[in-house]
Amino acid sequence: MASLESARVIAPFPSCIPTRRIRDIRDVPEYHAPRMTDLEQTEDKAHREKGSWERESYRVEHLYRTRDNRKGRHPIVIYTQPTQAEHPRQKQKQKESTETYITPHPTHTLKAFLHTLRKLFTSFPAYDISYLVAFSFVIGSVLWVVNGFFAWLPLVAPHTEFAGEERTGTGVTACVGATIFAFGSVLLLLEAVNENRTECFGWVVERQERQRSEDSDNPSELEKGISRHLPVGANDRLKRNVQEKERTNNSKHRKASGWVWFPSLKELRHHYLRDIGFLASFSQFLGAMVFWISGFTAIPQIQDTLEHRSKAHLNGAYWLPQVIGSLGFIVSGHLFMLETQSKWWKPNFKSLGWWVGFWNAIGAWGFLLCGAFGFWDSSAGEYQASLSTWWGSWAFLFGSLIQWYESVQKFPVEVGSEDD
Repeated sequence: MASLESARVIAPFPSCIPTRRIRDIRDVPEYHAPRMTDLEQTEDKAHREKGSWERESYRVEHLYRTRDNRKGRHPIVIYTQPTQAEHPRQKQKQKESTETYITPHPTHTLKAFLHTLRKLFTSFPAYDISYLVAFSFVIGSVLWVVNGFFAWLPLVAPHTEFAGEERTGTGVTACVGATIFAFGSVLLLLEAVNENRTECFGWVVERQERQRSEDSDNPSELEKGISRHLPVGANDRLKRNVQEKERTNNSKHRKASGWVWFPSLKELRHHYLRDIGFLASFSQFLGAMVFWISGFTAIPQIQDTLEHRSKAHLNGAYWLPQVIGSLGFIVSGHLFMLETQSKWWKPNFKSLGWWVGFWNAIGAWGFLLCGAFGFWDSSAGEYQASLSTWWGSWAFLFGSLIQWYESVQKFPVEVGSEDD
């Protein structure tokens, strides 16, 4: 394992596992940085002159984040202007080297956004658990948006109501939506306990895998790493080569690490209970399991039985599980936000993961208010409960769509600054 002594390590709380590590690419042992001309040889001359995806960068850093590690993402940070180094080793490197690198364009551009958006509708990586998690939440959120319309729209526009909308429509969509949420939460927890089987520091684990296979014919680290970011506009030959190398690395990684259904007690005590991402996933899982009870009791026949018995039966079997389950969602959303932050009080508006946690937390508050208003036995309580379900479902859908986008953007390229 390469030394991390020069890495910038960040954690929102001192007692939790660090959530971010940033390392200059030249700190990787046995690494020989290619010059511009080295990478230029991988492209056809005509395409290279076109310059559709290349740009000049003065510094490149590996960026490890616990969320990206779970999601199988490998971000890099590029610096398009020389920076004033603070670390002694970085100052020495700046004196010794004036090299520049060819890197892909940042992925926050409109062109990169449209490229990733196209992948959402042209690919279905069923082997990727992170994709399945996001896709499950998208489908579940869509059903809950439909449920919100069924519950709230007849109250504000009675002429739109149709037969069976209030009872059958809301009951069936609530049950199916809660079931899909529970399924996605199970996958989310499995994703959390399988994120770090070989201490995957993104690029570092690939170097270890290549060393174990004694493959000495591979290109340099930066050349492989940068090209694996599948730049927008890269030619088909480069993409085919990159995809073939990715399949090889994935096959080796699976053989070395395997799949884990349950972590050991030692792993729980020493790692996962200090991992913000795992705690967020576990809270989501617990909340979804309890929340599913309210989805099951929303089935029309069960609702009728509970209502005929007493208000207390309805409150205990339907409204209370929704309140308790939503509390788990609230804790989860806020923990996912904290995981992406450098300090507990400082929002990270640049992170997709932060916005996923933010919108999920907003949606959870909506579902909590829905359950709370359900105890209010009046027309006003019914109206507020239905309205809370409606806007809470939309918030969950926004968060799920961002997470879906995040799941297919495996190789983000970020632009660094001296403030980072």
